[in-house]
Amino acid sequence: MKSHNRLRNRLLLSLLILLIIISGAGIVYANKETLLNRYYLTMKSPKEYYTYIETYGLYQLKASLPKQKVLPSEELAYDTTSQITFHHEELNSVLDSALGIKLTDLETLLGIPLNSIGIDTSFVSKNHLINDTMRFKLNDTKLLTADLYLNTPAKKLLVQFPELSDAYLTENYGDAASSGTDEGPQQKIDSELYSRITKRYLDLFFSHISNVTLTKQVPLSLDTLTVDCNQLTVTISREDTRILLAALLDSARSDEDILLLLSQLNAPADQYFKILDKIDRAMTAEIKEHSPKDTLQMKLYVDTKGHILGRELISFGSSTAGYTLLKKDTIQEYEFHMMHGATKRFLSITGKNREIDDTEQGKVALLAQDPTRNDQSDIHLELTYHGVQKEYKDGHPHLIGDYTFTSPELMGIQVTSNFSLEDEKQLNTTSIRLGASPLITIDTSVTPHQVTEVVLPKPDAVTYDVSQYDRYLASVDMQGYLKSVADSFGIDPERFYSLFSLAN
Repeated sequence: MKSHNRLRNRLLLSLLILLIIISGAGIVYANKETLLNRYYLTMKSPKEYYTYIETYGLYQLKASLPKQKVLPSEELAYDTTSQITFHHEELNSVLDSALGIKLTDLETLLGIPLNSIGIDTSFVSKNHLINDTMRFKLNDTKLLTADLYLNTPAKKLLVQFPELSDAYLTENYGDAASSGTDEGPQQKIDSELYSRITKRYLDLFFSHISNVTLTKQVPLSLDTLTVDCNQLTVTISREDTRILLAALLDSARSDEDILLLLSQLNAPADQYFKILDKIDRAMTAEIKEHSPKDTLQMKLYVDTKGHILGRELISFGSSTAGYTLLKKDTIQEYEFHMMHGATKRFLSITGKNREIDDTEQGKVALLAQDPTRNDQSDIHLELTYHGVQKEYKDGHPHLIGDYTFTSPELMGIQVTSNFSLEDEKQLNTTSIRLGASPLITIDTSVTPHQVTEVVLPKPDAVTYDVSQYDRYLASVDMQGYLKSVADSFGIDPERFYSLFSLAN
């Protein structure tokens, strides 16, 4: 009996130990970011901690990127209807006070009321072929049609204006034979190759970093949020900057992995080398302008999980740039700024976002200052939004919400925009307003539909290269077109002829 009790006690003890281990493992996993950050913070040097933070930040960025499905050919089809409506009384008043003219003056000149302008489009993309038909209207009366065809494998664009001519304007935007089979704009990138390149240049960068200091419990604040951070300060002398830049550029010029990546992206290598040369010249000139005692300094603000909440770059004691991103519960605040030290040109973007149930509301403000201008004028822009949601249908994003754009420089004029969803139809109403009075309203709807085959123009169709534009114009009966438009509006064709210098 005693042996039986001992066995049972051992089983219970083993089970208890197992539960403790499982529970502890769960706690460790749930707090792995905090524990890893604490390990590097307390057990490693400031440089090793900085290396970990930058590497972990790139890992987080890569993990947060959306995984897009790569298709051999994206199939897409939708119809768009847009109508611009003019509110005459309000618009005439604004134009008269600002410019001394009215919308009615233009109507008198044309002999046509300007109530609305419409643009309807039908777009289809299939098997790397695209057809986009655009119909332009005035007061719901058709003015002109434009048929656009894009043959991606052949790298050829064709445009026809049926009311003007049966001929097509064409443009070849590349040599299809030189690039082989076109696989479309979406290319699959070798993730292992990308990771190898990233690691190589991170290691090269870190190998040239030696002066790193750590300051704990540094407050980082924005509008209403404050977070205590660990501040990492990286300092690089002018000479070390030159050596680092030379090492990075030398490696980039002879990196076969980068050349392979460029080929996967169908990107020309010669343009890549030209960009490297421009960077080399620009950075060399920037370094030469400063004293050997000047330094390049970067400050990182890191939270307890190892997340970078802010970064400040001070370029040789002159220009500065930085950002801060703080979040607590449902509130997110952010700020970006840059200043050129010599001219004191300044740009800042600040914002605040709040999550309310399944929607978001917030504000974004932009301030630009240029003391070098004589008028000392600043630019202030502000965007507010509320009720914002994103919905996905058939893999395509749809937007819901209200936006308002204002600026003191616009003297009371503001732009409001409402996005809504009706079944699968994306709707938008945008108004340019003066106070509560609308001046111009733009109504747009986008409706997806079934993808059909794209039928290109027949091979024997009459075509003119864009360089033969004069020959194309010779095929256009402009006088006949203007007469048909005048007849549509019931006005004298001679009025149009005189406007376009076609009078007999």
